[in-house]
Amino acid sequence: MRALALEHLLADPIGVFGEVLVERGIDVDRVMLYDGEQLPDWRRYDLIVAMGAGVSVWQEDEFPWIAAEKRAVREAVLAGVPYFGVCFGVQLLADAFGAESFRGPEPEIGVNQVFLTAAARHDPVFRGFPADLEVCEWHSNHFSLPRGAVRLARSPRYENQAIRYGRVAYGIQSHLEPSLDDIRAWLEEFPDSAVTFEQRHGQGSVGRLLEDYADFVPFLQETARQVFGRW
Repeated sequence: MRALALEHLLADPIGVFGEVLVERGIDVDRVMLYDGEQLPDWRRYDLIVAMGAGVSVWQEDEFPWIAAEKRAVREAVLAGVPYFGVCFGVQLLADAFGAESFRGPEPEIGVNQVFLTAAARHDPVFRGFPADLEVCEWHSNHFSLPRGAVRLARSPRYENQAIRYGRVAYGIQSHLEPSLDDIRAWLEEFPDSAVTFEQRHGQGSVGRLLEDYADFVPFLQETARQVFGRW
């Protein structure tokens, strides 16, 4: 088996998800779309994983590869190829099936809770998890629920934190994969997020976030392994 990993940001690699695939004997082709690599034919792959980005799904004029990626995601999902999208990846999935994409009410940054829906209790990937999950969030964009999709998790600000489309296409708005080094890289790549975080939580809160996150990583990535492994 072979997996296609669509990466859009140097600091958000497939990470622990890729480790799970390799451990299961699945080869992974990582395509660095942010670095100008061409999108391969999805028909060569058994499953697709799409990661986060520093751009928005509606910026097709500035980044033409977004339109091509949307078409590929739609075609692959309709053909029954298993799909797992993270942050930008779930926004791609939603947009590809007619959902509206937009700026959210305010950024969600740091370690927060998301709350599973009643539908998640019967979902083959999410059933058995606690009703509330601690996750890493780093986004300001959101999307409406595509027609025919199932909402699996929400937060107070963003109602679609996890969705399923069909049987095997899943997406999560939050992150379960980032290492401490990834978070440091995000703060350097997006300095406005550090400003927003300190405005919300007080001076020095970014430093405290990094200290706490170092202890949180093993728990977070164990959740990642469970969710992704079930998928």
